[in-house]
Amino acid sequence: MNARSTTTPRPLDRRRRWALRTCRVIVTVASLSLISTLGACQTSVVSVGQDGRAASYSFGTLMTDLGPEVSVLTAAAAAEKAMAMRGYAVMGRFTTERESRLTGEYAGAADRNASEIHIFTLHTGIRIRITVKPLGDLAESQALMDATLAQLGK
Repeated sequence: MNARSTTTPRPLDRRRRWALRTCRVIVTVASLSLISTLGACQTSVVSVGQDGRAASYSFGTLMTDLGPEVSVLTAAAAAEKAMAMRGYAVMGRFTTERESRLTGEYAGAADRNASEIHIFTLHTGIRIRITVKPLGDLAESQALMDATLAQLGK
């Protein structure tokens, strides 16, 4: 005779069934929110500045290019002034002739925690990238870009 014992699986008790259902709901909600967020990651082209130049907004970052007539140092000074005008306190600053990073915290409300402006050289001029953290905000990014370009007369 075979000594193997066969056991039948016992039915899940109420707590385990509730825990499994809760986990399934959480996974489903998380998956759906991830899918809906991915749809929002498309690149949008918006108009910025007084001259209506094109800027692209993708993955929470707004960016535009300027010609070689504007240096990184000039754009960084304009961006810092624009941040102050918009109510940000500059908390971090790194600037060279080829690159600049400014980080500011918004003093007015908790829903706009911080913004980062990254300016760097290209072979055709400079690029300005603005990210409002933590999740990105097109309207605020555009307002910061408009204020920066206004300081540059663009």
